[in-house]
Amino acid sequence: MATMRIVKNNNFSIVSNAIIRDTNLSLKARGLFILMLSLPERWEFSVKGLSKIAGEGLDAIRSGLHELEEQGYLSRQRKRNAEGKLGDMEYILYEEPQKPKAEAPTEETSTVVEPMQEIPTQAESTQINKDIKNNRLNQEQREREEPKLLSRLNGPTLPLEAAQLQNEYFKRFWLMYPRKAKQFQAQLAWNALPVDVELYEKILKAVERYSKTRQWADKTYVPYPENFLDGKRWEDDIPTDAPKKKNDVAAAAEAVVAGLEGMEW
Repeated sequence: MATMRIVKNNNFSIVSNAIIRDTNLSLKARGLFILMLSLPERWEFSVKGLSKIAGEGLDAIRSGLHELEEQGYLSRQRKRNAEGKLGDMEYILYEEPQKPKAEAPTEETSTVVEPMQEIPTQAESTQINKDIKNNRLNQEQREREEPKLLSRLNGPTLPLEAAQLQNEYFKRFWLMYPRKAKQFQAQLAWNALPVDVELYEKILKAVERYSKTRQWADKTYVPYPENFLDGKRWEDDIPTDAPKKKNDVAAAAEAVVAGLEGMEW
């Protein structure tokens, strides 16, 4: 299993403005870098693991890693074991790019070869249209979300004690929340809240009460953590109906069977 090695303090992450403001990187790559920086040192690195905690697909994670590596913020080194054989891959993060940006080729050195154009079939045309529509929707979503994310990334820096308190309460919130998705966005939404112990406790109690409702029982109608925080859902009237336990249903079925067995036919 490959590992990631970084140098950082505990309980909070210090991020260089170099990568936050590097316009050569997409916002996705910058967010992925900050997420990786927040992980514990020697964390067992995997694309699948990053995909799970970031709430993004595998392809999105791979393209983000490729951007970071291409711009010099990430390097990969294959380590050798005691026998001299190639072993695990080690990923190293840098807060400053470690290599110059690649220069665009000049007209004299570049050669453009036009690919052969093939006429797509009807099925391929339908899929292409679907891909174009999905890309357009994803682009519109990014345009709506990026200003909010950038604003939160460039927000004011808290004093150390306040940042530690904020981070500790978010860990408790994340452990309690039944829908583990888009942790990075949820962390930013949490950091946008005022540092207030009374408010934190109120949010945690609301999550606990929501988790006992029928609405959240099967996790189908549980909002994303980011939306729960942005919408201040802890201020809503929380339903008091408890989900029906499977044991109660089983007990009722057994009672019916027992009643039928006692009847004379």
